[in-house]
Amino acid sequence: MIKLNAMAGMLLFGLLLCCLAPPQAQAYSRSSDPDTGEALYQANRQVEVLAHQACSFELATANCLPALWAGLDAWNNHPCADFTFLTGGTTSDGSFGYNPDNMDANFNLLIFVRDGWRHDRGALAMTTTTYDANTGRIVDSDVEFNEQHFVFATDGDPLCYDLQSTMAHEAGHILGLAHSASWDATMDPQIDPGELEKRDLHSDDIEGLCAIYPPDSGCDCASASGGTIGLLFALGLLAFLGRWSLRGP
Repeated sequence: MIKLNAMAGMLLFGLLLCCLAPPQAQAYSRSSDPDTGEALYQANRQVEVLAHQACSFELATANCLPALWAGLDAWNNHPCADFTFLTGGTTSDGSFGYNPDNMDANFNLLIFVRDGWRHDRGALAMTTTTYDANTGRIVDSDVEFNEQHFVFATDGDPLCYDLQSTMAHEAGHILGLAHSASWDATMDPQIDPGELEKRDLHSDDIEGLCAIYPPDSGCDCASASGGTIGLLFALGLLAFLGRWSLRGP
C-alpha cells in the first residue's frame, strides 16, 4: 500500500512563548505511518535531489542553488552513517508529487511557490513524502518553499529566513526524521529570522541519522527506532500554532 502524506514537513518560525525543557538524550523522532506504525526510511543509501531550474523567485540562482546543496550536504560525510545526498542539478520539470502510473519518472524535487501556497501559512517549507505503509520505505519526497508568505536570504539578513537552514531541516524529513525535542537541533520545528545555527547538525540530528542508516549493519532500517515519536502530520503540527508567535519577514 502506497500512501501520500505530508509527513512532518512544516518548519515553523517564530518566538517561543513558553519555557522549553532541557534537551534530552535521543530527542530525535522518526516519522512513521499512523496505522501500521512502520518508521519511514530511504531504501537507497544514495538519494538524488533535483531543484527546479527557476529556483527562488527572489534570490539569484547563483545564490539559491549553492544554499540548497549546502543544506543537503549537512547530512553527508558522517562516519557513523551510510547515507549521501546527491545533487542532481536542475530540471525544467515542475511535476510535483508521486506518479504511480510511471514510477520511473518520479524524482525528488525542490521547488519554490510564489502563488497558491496550499499548506499552512505559517509553514516556511513543506516536505511531501510518498511511502509504502507496509514497510515504511520512502519512494518519493518533494519539498516546497513558501515564497508567497516569506522572504529567504543566504547572507544572514536579520529580516529574512535562511534558505540553507531551511533546506537542512527539510532534508531531515526526506531522510525519515520528524521534529526533534532539542531546541538547538536542525530538526527543531522553529527558527527566527536571520538565524544561521541550524545550518549545522546538532548531535541529536546526527544520532537520528546514524540510527536509521548505520554503516554495514545489514539491518532492516524500517524497524529501526530512536527517541520518542513526535508530531508527524500537518494537522498535528498545527497544534504548534497555539504555542508559537509566528513572524513573517
